[in-house]
Amino acid sequence: MRNALKGIALPMISILIGCSEPTSPTRPTSDLPVTLAASSSTTLTALSASSSTRVFNVPASVRVSAATRARIEACVGEPVTIVGESLLMIHQTTLPDGSQLVVVHANPQGAIAVGSSSGTQYRIGASDTLAQFIAPSGGFVATFTADLHVIGPGSAGSFLGHIILHITMTPDGAVTADVEVVDTQCA
Repeated sequence: MRNALKGIALPMISILIGCSEPTSPTRPTSDLPVTLAASSSTTLTALSASSSTRVFNVPASVRVSAATRARIEACVGEPVTIVGESLLMIHQTTLPDGSQLVVVHANPQGAIAVGSSSGTQYRIGASDTLAQFIAPSGGFVATFTADLHVIGPGSAGSFLGHIILHITMTPDGAVTADVEVVDTQCA
């Protein structure tokens, strides 16, 4: 299962965290502020007005792993060539206590997949976000979400993929939450 997950996640931001084999979601048991993994700027502002934030926007090319390409091709019924650009945004906030909140987000900008046999253009819509909170004590909370949609016109085939990974780790390395959800389908 882990290799299948990597094959799907790699077309996106493939910062995979060391999850165990899929299990039922567990409730976090640590005192780490789990809500910060997907918090809004309002929450950060409430924590401290003196935190520092840096934001970087990086243009990038759209990349798809061989395993994901194979799944897309199975859904659309032909080999495809994927072309287009992507925008990568990195948002890093350092809180006064030394905690780090890093959010990495990527999405394609006009990317398409072109059918090698038919010339059909499949539109690509995707969004990938990794949010991680690292406490000065060494505790760690991270959530990765990814959606990849390759949509064919009219009755042409389409591919839909969705991933959620979440892990919470205490300073001593104990994993208190480990969630993995992977869903792919042809439409």
